[in-house]
Amino acid sequence: REENLPKTSPPLLPTHPANVTKHSAKKDPAASEDVSSGAVLPPPIGSESGFLPSSAPSAVQAASNQRTSAWRQSNRPESGPTASSPPKPHVLAAGPELPFDRALQRFLWGRRLLFEECREFPEAMIRRHIQHGYIQVDRGIELVAGNLMCRRCGNRDEAQFGVYRCARCGQRCHYCRACLSMGVIKACSELLTWSGPPPALDAPRSLKIRWDGRLSDLQQQASAALLEAVRMREDFLIWAVCGAGKTEMLYEAIAFALRSGLRVGVVAPRTDVILELEKRLKRVFSDAAAITLYGDSPNVYADVPLILSTTHQLIRFYRRFDIFFIDEVDAFPFHANPMLAHALRFAGKDGAVHVYLSATPDGRLKRRFLNGELKGYRLPLRYHGKPLPEPRFVWIGDWKKQLDKRRMPEKLARWAAERIARGRPGF
Repeated sequence: REENLPKTSPPLLPTHPANVTKHSAKKDPAASEDVSSGAVLPPPIGSESGFLPSSAPSAVQAASNQRTSAWRQSNRPESGPTASSPPKPHVLAAGPELPFDRALQRFLWGRRLLFEECREFPEAMIRRHIQHGYIQVDRGIELVAGNLMCRRCGNRDEAQFGVYRCARCGQRCHYCRACLSMGVIKACSELLTWSGPPPALDAPRSLKIRWDGRLSDLQQQASAALLEAVRMREDFLIWAVCGAGKTEMLYEAIAFALRSGLRVGVVAPRTDVILELEKRLKRVFSDAAAITLYGDSPNVYADVPLILSTTHQLIRFYRRFDIFFIDEVDAFPFHANPMLAHALRFAGKDGAVHVYLSATPDGRLKRRFLNGELKGYRLPLRYHGKPLPEPRFVWIGDWKKQLDKRRMPEKLARWAAERIARGRPGF
């Protein structure tokens, strides 16, 4: 399949933001103007002038263009575009559908990955899909309105960027510190996204909720309200105390989404929470294919209906999910983390449904719920119907002085005696 490719395919080396300034930049005929900042941006990745750095000699550039045109001529489909009018980058060519690799489609669709993360596929195959418009390529770090921005995590904080002499491109190259734990991304990095037709989802033909428990009346009300919101594709908040059975309230809504052929994401900030959810949800929805993603996860990625994931892993997704169930939305490290909020926003399709679960929602979610902007259900009772004990503050005087005299403060002594007499625990 690769016999018609040139033996030495020139690499894609975009001009770096570090070398682009507002007032002094070498004009390239294929360069585009950033009207908002006045900066001259490098030509798009995939265009003929983007195969070599803009400082390359014109004779070398002409030879590169000649090889590229020859490659397009020899690989042109019978009724496709001519070599004199090549297809625009990232746009599917007119005419009959060009063949593409199904395994690569299912691997890359709905994700945004570094080129290095796609090494299980031959580089020549990936480059051919880029040329035919099936894969979109973005630079890892770009200039947006005159400021650096990481295309993967959305970081725009100048302090969160570093610069060093890059061995790959041989230039001073910016890299992003904000998402460094997910792998190094630099100005010369290539982010790949599938831009061709989406793959068909292998949705479960029949799905049964395998759970023998029973919801309380209040839990049933919350479950019914959530199911109606999911049917109407509306965001929803379950505001319930610890031990209220929030996970069990999700079963009907998750089942409806899976039966409807939707791509479902169940996410949480911490790995231990995801592992606990995995045990329960994979047992309850054993008819649906599911994988679990977290740091050092043994699971291999697959395009399945149900994905359980930590919020950090969402950074590698792009416009994939139809609905999210977000547990412990108020917890660290998701709370007040702009990078993870960016990941959640871009991992979902336009109009994706977000179901938030929390015992202590933050001020923004509370205001939206109390003002009627966000539908939801508040459950202040646990399964057995008893409220959570609320702490009371009681002034007991100068306790330190009393303890120095080896005496217990009187109020504390009475409280301890009462607890002992009633056989109730005290903290």
